[in-house]
This record gives sequence, C-alpha cells and structure tokens, in this order.
Amino acid sequence: MFRNALVMIVLCIGFRADAQVIWDSLLQETNCLDREGEFSAMLATSLYSDSLLQLAEEPDSFFLCIFRHKAGTALHNMGRYEEAIAAFDRAIAACYDAPEGRNQRGIALYDRAFAEYALRRYRQSYQTVIEAEAALAPLENPDYDYLLSVYADLCFQATEMGNLTEAEKYLQKGELLYQQIKDKITEPDDGSSSKEVLFEYNYIALYAESGDEKKMLEHLSLMKQLRAQKKFNGREEYMYAVGLNHVADFYLNFHERWENAFPFEQAERFQDEAFAALDKGRYPSNYVQFTFNRSKALRKLKKNQQALKGNDYLLSIADSTDPRMPFFLAQRGLIFASAGQKEQAIQTFESMARHIHTGVEPLQADFANFAPSSTINHTDLLAGVMDEFQELFPDDEAVRRQAAAFYPLALRQFVYSLPFSSLNFKLREYYEKCLAGILASREIESGRKGISLPDLLTQIEQIENRLAWQEHLLNRNFNELKIPDSLLYQEMDLRFKIAEAKQKKASELTIFEWEEKLAKFERNLRQQYPAHADFVNHTFDLKALQARLGPQSLILRYKKAQDDFYLFAISASDIQLFEIGKKNKIEPYVSFFLNQTASLGRSRAGYRELYPMLLPMKLSLFQQLIIIPDDMLYDVPFELLMDSSQYLIESHTISYSTHLVFVHNQLNKNQEGGSGFMAFAPDYEASSSSMATRSQAYRLRGAKEEAHAICRLFQGHVYDGQYASKAQFMQAAPAAKILHLAMHADIHNEQPELSYLLFLSDSILEKMYVEELYGMNLRADLAVLSACNTGKGAPDERRGMVSLHRAFCYAGVPATVASLWTVPDQATQQIMRAFYTHLRRGLSKAKALQQAKLDYLAQTQDPHLQHPFFWAGFVLYGDAAPIASSLGGLTFLFWTGMSSLLILLILGLISFRM
Repeated sequence: MFRNALVMIVLCIGFRADAQVIWDSLLQETNCLDREGEFSAMLATSLYSDSLLQLAEEPDSFFLCIFRHKAGTALHNMGRYEEAIAAFDRAIAACYDAPEGRNQRGIALYDRAFAEYALRRYRQSYQTVIEAEAALAPLENPDYDYLLSVYADLCFQATEMGNLTEAEKYLQKGELLYQQIKDKITEPDDGSSSKEVLFEYNYIALYAESGDEKKMLEHLSLMKQLRAQKKFNGREEYMYAVGLNHVADFYLNFHERWENAFPFEQAERFQDEAFAALDKGRYPSNYVQFTFNRSKALRKLKKNQQALKGNDYLLSIADSTDPRMPFFLAQRGLIFASAGQKEQAIQTFESMARHIHTGVEPLQADFANFAPSSTINHTDLLAGVMDEFQELFPDDEAVRRQAAAFYPLALRQFVYSLPFSSLNFKLREYYEKCLAGILASREIESGRKGISLPDLLTQIEQIENRLAWQEHLLNRNFNELKIPDSLLYQEMDLRFKIAEAKQKKASELTIFEWEEKLAKFERNLRQQYPAHADFVNHTFDLKALQARLGPQSLILRYKKAQDDFYLFAISASDIQLFEIGKKNKIEPYVSFFLNQTASLGRSRAGYRELYPMLLPMKLSLFQQLIIIPDDMLYDVPFELLMDSSQYLIESHTISYSTHLVFVHNQLNKNQEGGSGFMAFAPDYEASSSSMATRSQAYRLRGAKEEAHAICRLFQGHVYDGQYASKAQFMQAAPAAKILHLAMHADIHNEQPELSYLLFLSDSILEKMYVEELYGMNLRADLAVLSACNTGKGAPDERRGMVSLHRAFCYAGVPATVASLWTVPDQATQQIMRAFYTHLRRGLSKAKALQQAKLDYLAQTQDPHLQHPFFWAGFVLYGDAAPIASSLGGLTFLFWTGMSSLLILLILGLISFRM
C-alpha cells in the first residue's frame, strides 16, 4: 500500500521536477515490482507512466517504448496474452529510428514472440523472433543478453518445426557471438541460466531430434563439465535434467539402429538421471513429460502391463487441459494395440482426435466437423499411430476403416498447421505419411471414408508447389509492382554471393549468413511493397484446369508416396487413380531403359517393358499427353516408350510439367510477355571434334548457326561472340518473349543450385548459377535451353527438384525446352531449326517439338544417327500453347488467318457469280 501511495505522489508532482528523474524513478519502481512478482501493480504503474508521457508536449520516445514494454511484460506474466501482444505492438510503434530505439524494438519483438507462442501461434512466433534478430544483430552494441537468447530461441523453434539445418546455424551464430563478447556480460543473478548452459542444452535437444548420437553425447559431456565446474542454479539444473530426457528420448526414437536391448538400456539409464536431477515441485510439467517417456520406453520393450500402469499414473497427474494430452492418449492407444486390445485402442484413438479438434462444437462421429489445431506434430499423431496400428492388425477391417478415416484428418491437420510455404525433411516425412496412408487405404470417397480424388490432387498441388508458383508470379510481374531496378540488382548480388560462397566451399555458417541477408531483403521488400503479397495468394483450381483440357488431352500425374508409385490420370471429364508399384520394382527397369539410351544400346526391350508399368491404361482415345513425373521418373523421356513396334511419340504429342498449375498456364493470362526473340550463342575455344556436345567448353559451330537461322525466322536479335556475356543476358533477357540459349551447361550433382549456364569464358563471373536464376525477373513465354542436361535435376527439401529448367520457371517463364542428357551439337541444331519453323507456322510448342523430332527421323538415313540418343533428348516443360506474338511485326498467325479469309471471300464471290 505504501509503495502504491508513493507512486501516486510521484505521478501527481511529476511535472514540477526534472522529467528525466521522474521517469527514472518510475522505471526503477516498475522493475522492482517486476522482480517481486507484483504484476498488477507493475501494470498500473506502466499504464500511468504511459498516460503521463503522452500529456507532455514532446513525449520521450525512449521511456514511452519502455513503459509500454513493461505493460506487455506484466500482462504476459498475468496470462493475458492477447493484451500483452497489443501492448508490445504499441511499444514497437513508439520505437524511434536510432540505435537505442532499434534495440528496444528488438527486445519488444522478442518478448511479443513469447506471448504468441503461449497462444500456440507457432508460425507467427517464429517469424517474430526472426524479426527481433534482424533488429538487434546489426547494432554495434545491442542488448547482448537478449540477442544471445534470440539465437537460442530460434534454434529451439526451428528444431520444433523440423528446420534442423537452420536451427544448427542459429546456435552456431549465437555461440560464436558469445565467445566474442562474453567478457562484456556478467553471469545472471536473477535465477536464469548462463548462456553457456543455454547453448549446450539447445545443442543436446537439436542433435537428439536430428539423430546425431555422437554430437548429442559430446554436448551432454560438455554440459556435465560445466556442472562439475560450478554449482548449477535452479534453472540450469532444470535444463540439465531436460537435456538428459532428450538423450533418453533419442534412444527410444532411433532404437531400430540397434538389434539388441542397448538403446532401451541407455534410455532407462538417462531417464533415471533425468528424474534425479529434476525439481519435481518446481517443474511439475516436466515431471509429467518424463513420466510419459518412461511409459513410452516400457511400451517399446513390450512390457504392456507396466506401460499401461505408467500411462494411468500419467493421466492421473496431468491436467485435463494439458496441450500434450493427445500425445498421452496416442501412447495409451498404442499400448492397448500392442496388447491385442483392438476395441480399447480404437476408442482411445478417437478420444485423441477429439482432443486435437479445436472446434466449438464437439467432434462428430464421422469427423466431418474436424477443426485442426495449430500444432504441426499432431499430424504425426493422426497418421503415425495409424501406421503402427495397421502393422499390428494388418488384415483387420475395423482397423483399416479407422485408418482410412484418420489419414485425411492428418492431411487436413498438416495443411492447416504447415509453418512454411515449402517442406523441410521433417515436414516432408509427415506429409508422406498422410499421403501414403490415404492412397494405400484406397477408400477415396467423401465423408468419414476418406477424401475425394479432386480434393486430394488439389491438396497435393497446394502443398508441394505453392513456393514454385509464388516465385514464378512475383518474378514475372516484377515490373507491374513498380519496384526499382536497383532492388533487383541488390537481390541478384546477394544470390551471386551465395553461389560464390558455395562454389568456393566457404564455411556453412558463412553461407547461412548470406542466405539470412537474402531472407531479410525479401522480408523488407514485402514490407515496402504490400502489393508484393497479392501475387502469392493464388489458389489452384482443378475443375478450371479440367475445363480447359481438350477432349483428346490426358494429364498423367505421377506421385511417389514413401515407397510406392501412384498415377493420377486426369481428363476433361474424369480422374482415375492407378497403383504403379513399389519403387524397388520399377527402378531396375528405369535404369536399364536410361542406360540403353545413354550408351547407344540397340536393344529396345527396356522401351517395351517400361510401357505397361508406367502407362497402365488405354491411350487410344487421347492425342496429347501431359506428363508430370516424380522422383526417378523425371529422367525418363516418355516419347521412347514402345507399345508394339512404335515409339509413343509417333502416335501422341507429349509435353511435361512440374506442376498441374503450369498446364495450360492461367497464372499470367492478364500479363503481357516480352516483345521479341532473343538468342545467346557464346564463342568458346575451337575444337575439331565431330561429336561435340553441349557440355564441354569448346566451340559449338552448330549452336551459333542455329541461333542465327532461328533469328532470321523471327527477326529477333542474336548476342554472339563477345556480346554473349552474362551481364548482357541479365540486362536484355527481361525484355524477351522467346529466349534461346545455345551454349554449354554444367550440372552439379551434389549441389544442384551450383549448376550453371556458361557464357563467355570459364570464369565465375560468366557462370549463371541456378541460385541466381531464381532472382531473375523474366516475362518470356518460352525459354529454349539448347544445352546439355538442362532438364536434369536433384531433389531438394525446399524446392522439390532443382534444375536449370525449373529455375527458369521460378524466374517467371511458363514454358521451357530442356535436355535430359548430353546432347550432340549437330543433331541439336537440326532439331532446333525444325522446332522453330513449326512454331512459326502456329503449331503448339508440344506439337512443334514432336514434329521436329519426326522430321529428324524421316530425314536421317544413317541408322546409327537414328538412335534416340541423337533426337529424343529435348522435352517441353510447362504451357504447351502456341506462341502468339508480335515477333517481327504483325504475327504470322494473323497473316495466315487473313490469307485464309481472303481465299474464302474470293471463292464466295465466284460461287455467287456462278
């Protein structure tokens, strides 16, 4: 009471004394209330101080930010998280653009993230901590205690979301900073942990999650050394206990690495140590977690009665509103299942689903009103427990029915709680479980039985390819956003720095820092240009795609789910699902097929054997096939598959796509492309090789002749010789409608983002890396990559498949012609000329390429040169529609149409006179 009265006196006499003294006194009082846990009084003092400051003619921004931040802290400690976020936002708004203001902004952002996390807004919390790091890290003298905590928290949250590589880099950055400034900071005296202990704890948790036993145990050893050197305070002892529990959990989660009881013995030993180190009274929630893991260990040891007893005890000590309750129930259901108690397991799993459900109304029996939570790990509960349940009861109809109902729920949960626009290793594993479960159950119907095929395809497209079409739209529409060119060059420079660092094998931390700078640049771009966000909200519409398909068009969408291949056959009026088979069954046939092509083998057995595997339906009703491959099928030229004596290309027009959204591309239907044909054909050192290919850096006579011949067709421009430079490409390419690149390419199998197109010379400054192409802003309707292996790629966690042709798609080009192997120079020249000739006649891109290949076969007499190696390497990806352009003045199609109309008019007049 005395203290509150004192506060009121200070407030009343406020403006009679020196303002700085008053604010310092009030701040001191607020800090004292904070330490003593008097949060209601702390809130009142902060709000009064805020009100007084606003009465001043020139409010002190520093103190305004501080007191609003203190109000947010008080509200957070009182459990009023929404109000806390609002208070932190007011504090952030008051921060001024000076080092002290930016420092306060970073602190307020970090504390706001805790309130967001408490509300289970995990994605937002993670992004807020990233913003806090962006505010604090550039400062010359930031609040190091906060900044170091920011790095530890970024590691923690990235680990939870499965971004394990990123998590490790954040921790390394924090540890490096700590080593540089540890003499400037003092050991905590408020009961918090030292930064050394904090970092070791996070390393243990990270490596336990990623499965790196060696590193995990190394950091546990370092933590034990710290514990031996000094007496841990309560918070540090807590971290030590939880670290031990993470180690125990590692041995349970990765027990299959060993064939004996070793992992379970290790888990039990570390659990005992964890229980011994934990202050049960101070940390009851962690005691519950440790008890959960003990029961989990007993279940994995098949000690079902003991496990169930432990689970009973767990549920008796856990709060009924504990957010971990779905995990506790999932384990209980699995214990019942392991003991053969199927009905109890089914009931328990349904109870688990009810606890995940976040809707106001109770979960219906058919799950139709299921409302997902924001916890991504609930996906693994819904799908993972069904995997285990079916393994225990492989032929039980009731179990299969429950699994068929749960897998779609898992997919819905995954989509709702997905923390990123792209998949990392952990998220992809969750996604594959959902998808494989749905496809394997084969009960693809509405309601509780499953999910419809159209809905499933839509979800696949939204999950796997959102990043691709977002970047495609943003880059293609860069000019419409009125963003200065200077920012484009800034982005390109950052991307070059990333590629250069990787090429020079710089440290992983150095590469990560450049990637962070690029991410910060992109965040700032979104803030400066809000219209930037308008282009990322595209939603894929399968019905609209089917409506645009002609009656003779068929899309073959292949999908690998875990170890199985499936095929979606999509026509204008129907969707069918086919099970192709296990990967290990198909892979030998694919390898033999590709080997026969690459080695100029004469046997056609591989071409015939693969046909019924990959095309298990009648194709006679269709003329145009659009192939969307997956996994190893990206390397397969379907044109060569043989049914009887003909190649498929002889009866069907074939094109490819990476995504359904790029088939009959409607993303850019309201946007104009570039204005002309543009070719780049660099000169290299001379070579006399008659079998020159477009993968080694020597002169390509065919490439240069090819570029000029095509240019005469379209009256465009060829950059050759010294003018075919990378700098010229970067400057001129955004204006092209058709881009033709006749040059060398190099594919980097280990780091596919380091694959490049080579311009003038074998210098890093003349290499256009995939990483850089992602940042180009191209409006061309077609890019022809007349070089080797430009269609070859390698899998990537974030982007799916990385290749040169996909990089052009990301850069804004809806259609590319790319090669699947090392193409010969002279044959390529012949096919390219024919392709452009047919394209100029108005044929679709797919039909023009098909006809060019058939022309080559008809005109080539040498049987050796008729081998598919010479003519089948190039394929079309993306929008197959004809090129309608103003190339060379009025369009060829226009004049063709006018000529036809004139002929009809003349015939009409003759008929009339007769």
